Amino acid sequence: MEHQHPNALSSEASHGSTSVEAAPPSDTPRRHRRPLPVGRAEILRARAKLDAFKAAKGELNRVIRFNEQWYRQRHMDYVKFPEGGAEAAVGKDRKDPIEPVSAWLFNSIQHFHADHMDSYPRANVLPRERGDELEAAKLTRILPPLLDRIGFEAVYSRAGWTKGIQGWSVYSVLWDKEGNGGRGEISVRPVKLLNLYWDMEADELDASSDLFYLHERDREELIREYPRLATLPAADDLCERHEGSVDTTLPPKVTVVDWYYKRKNKRGRRVLHFCQFAGDVLLYASENEPAYAERGFYDHGRYPFVVDVLYPMEDQVQGFGKVAVGASKQAYIDILSRAILKNALWGAVPRYFAKKGHGFNPSDFLDLGNKLVEVEGDPREYLMRVDVGSLDGNVLHLKDSMVEELRETTNVRDVSTGSAPGGVTAASAIAALQEAAGKTGRDSNRTSFRAFREIVTMIIELIRQFYTDTHYFRVMGEEQGRMEYVGVDNRTLRERERGALFDLEITAERSSSYTRMAQNELMLSFFSAGFFDPAMADRAIACLRMMDFSGKEELIRMLTENDRRQELLGAVLGELRAMAEAYDTLSRCHGIPSDEASSVEALIARIPAGIAAPSPLTTLSLAGGESVGMKEARATAADAASPV
Repeated sequence: MEHQHPNALSSEASHGSTSVEAAPPSDTPRRHRRPLPVGRAEILRARAKLDAFKAAKGELNRVIRFNEQWYRQRHMDYVKFPEGGAEAAVGKDRKDPIEPVSAWLFNSIQHFHADHMDSYPRANVLPRERGDELEAAKLTRILPPLLDRIGFEAVYSRAGWTKGIQGWSVYSVLWDKEGNGGRGEISVRPVKLLNLYWDMEADELDASSDLFYLHERDREELIREYPRLATLPAADDLCERHEGSVDTTLPPKVTVVDWYYKRKNKRGRRVLHFCQFAGDVLLYASENEPAYAERGFYDHGRYPFVVDVLYPMEDQVQGFGKVAVGASKQAYIDILSRAILKNALWGAVPRYFAKKGHGFNPSDFLDLGNKLVEVEGDPREYLMRVDVGSLDGNVLHLKDSMVEELRETTNVRDVSTGSAPGGVTAASAIAALQEAAGKTGRDSNRTSFRAFREIVTMIIELIRQFYTDTHYFRVMGEEQGRMEYVGVDNRTLRERERGALFDLEITAERSSSYTRMAQNELMLSFFSAGFFDPAMADRAIACLRMMDFSGKEELIRMLTENDRRQELLGAVLGELRAMAEAYDTLSRCHGIPSDEASSVEALIARIPAGIAAPSPLTTLSLAGGESVGMKEARATAADAASPV
C-alpha cells in the first residue's frame, strides 16, 4: 500500500472525536441541532478552490515532471535534433537507435546532494530569558535522539535530492497520534510536490488563505474505516504522478484531501484548522470539535509545511534547480555526442555504392562466411566503398567546452571533486582552492539550515502542545560518556503565561573529512600551546574570544568550568593542608606517637603542590570566609603551643 501522509487520519477516533456526519444524541431533536461550521457545503466550496489552485499550478506541475525525467536520464524524449527540423519526432517515436545519454547533469545533482549531506544540521537551543536555561539545555540534548527516532536523516537526504532536481523541497511537520507505539510522536516527512496546492499568487505558504495536500488510500481499507464512503466512486484524477510511476489502478484507490485553512476565532485571532475529506464526504474537521474550535488545530498557527529553496524566484514560493540551469547545455552535449557516435559507427561499418545490374549476388557479398564471391566482369566498375570523412576537431573541442561550461555553471569544478588543477601541488594551495570552490555549497546549505530552523521551531511547539506525558530519550552523558535517560514533557513549557521562547543556533553536525581534519589539527595546536592548562585559563579564554571557528563557545565554556573546578579543588585541598598542619602541631604538643603523625605527613605529601599552592582561595570557604572548623583548629593549635 502506498505510504499514507502522516497527518492522514486512520479513523474517526484518531482525534478522539466523531465525524460531522455521526448520528446525533437520541435526546436531541434533529430540528434543534445547531449546524456545524464545516459540512457538505463547505466541502464543495473547498473542492472548487482546490480545482482553481490545480489549474493555476498546472504549468508548474509540468515543469516538475520535466525535471524528474531529466534526472532519470529519460530526457531524449524532450530533445529535438536539427536534422528533422523544429517539428521532428523525438524520443520513443524516432526509429534511430543511436541515442547517447550522458550523465553530466546527473553528476552535478549528485555532487550537490553530497554537499547537502556533508553538512547535516544540528540545533543548539538558546534561552531568551534566564529562567529558560534548564529547559533550553534539555531540548538541545534530546533533539538529536528525537530526530533519529523519527528518521529525519533519511527525510533530509530525500529532500536534498528533490531540492537539487526541482530547486525546492517541502517538509511536513505533523503530530502523528499513532506514532511511538500509540503514545503519539512528532513526524517529519518529505512532501510530494505534485500534490501540494496553494494560492500561486502568494510569495510564501503562510500567506495563502488555504492549502491542500492530496494522497491516495486503498479504497477497501478506507471503506472499512468509514462505511459511508461505499458510494464514493473509486476513480478520480485528483492525485498526480510522475511519468512511468507504478500503476495504482489496482487495487482501487481513493484520493483523500488534507485541507488546511486559517480563520479568525471569536476573539479575533487567526487560528489554523484542519479538515479531511474524500470526494464530497467529510471525514474530519477540527472546527467542528469543541476542543479545537477556538484554539485551532495546531497552537503555533502555521501551516505544517516548510519550504527549502535552492535558487529563489521573485514573489514565488518555489525555486528552480540544477536541471533548469543545465538542461539546455546537457541537450546540446547529447546532440553532439550523437553526431560523433554516428560518424564513428558509419566509419567503422563499411558501406558500398552498387551499380544497378551488377554482376554478383548481394547475399553472397554480405555473408561474411563466404570466402568466395562470384562476379561477372570487373567489380571495380559497379562497386565502390562509401568514404566517411572524420569529423573536424572543432566539433570535439566544442563538445568538451560545453561539458566544461556545464560543470562550471553547476559548480562541479575539479577542486570541489577532489582533483587539483595542473601545476598546483602544495597542500595549502589545494586546501585554499577547495575552500573557495565550496562557497556555493555553503550558500545552499545555509538555506537548508534556515529551513531546518523552522522545522525545529515547529517541533518545539508540537512538544509544547502534545507532550502531555513524559517521553524518554537516551542521550550521551556530559561526564565520562555515560548513557543517561532524559524525560521531557510540556509542563515547564506551558506553565509560563506566554510560554518559554527560544533562539536556535544551527551548525553542521557532520562535516567533510577535510573539515574534521582541520578541526582536529586546531585542537591539537591548542593543546600544544597549553590552552588546556588550568594556570593559563584566563589567557587562553581571552585568546579564543578573538578567534572564529566552529565550537568556540563550547570550548570557552569547558575551559571556564575547568578553571572554576580547579579553584574550588584548590580551596578544598588548601583547607585540608591547613587542618593537617594544625593536627600535626597538636600531635607534637600532646605527644601523639610518631607513626600517626607520619601518616598525616604522608597525606600532606600526597597533595599536589601545584593544586594546593597558596592563593587567595586556599584558606577561604565557598561562602567567601574562613570556615568554622578551620577557626577552631587554629585556636586549638594556638592554645596548645602557648599554654597559659
